[in-house]
Amino acid sequence: LGLYTSALEVAGIQCHLPDPGEQVVVMRGIQEGVKAGKIPLARDCFGTVGEQMVQRHACEALVLACTEIPLALTSLPGYPDVNLVNPTAILSAALARRAYAGGGWSMSGG
Repeated sequence: LGLYTSALEVAGIQCHLPDPGEQVVVMRGIQEGVKAGKIPLARDCFGTVGEQMVQRHACEALVLACTEIPLALTSLPGYPDVNLVNPTAILSAALARRAYAGGGWSMSGG
């Protein structure tokens, strides 16, 4: 999460993290939900935490900062205007744009 928090702060975007109890629920959604193939459980866990964060912080967007979260949470019921940001999709799209633009890709970043 530090990677996202730092980048958002540099861009002037305030970042809020799940509180410790919410983090337990997120981890349950990951371990007992997505990784166990129980997507409805994961969706409930992630949705509950997302709703709590939106209510508490009036969030306009939620960064789904773990690769498992977007697999289960594609919308936030009751909050259609909250943007769910999928970093994996954004990074893969940027990589594809670069590759197809002729920029190529290498492990050294060049």
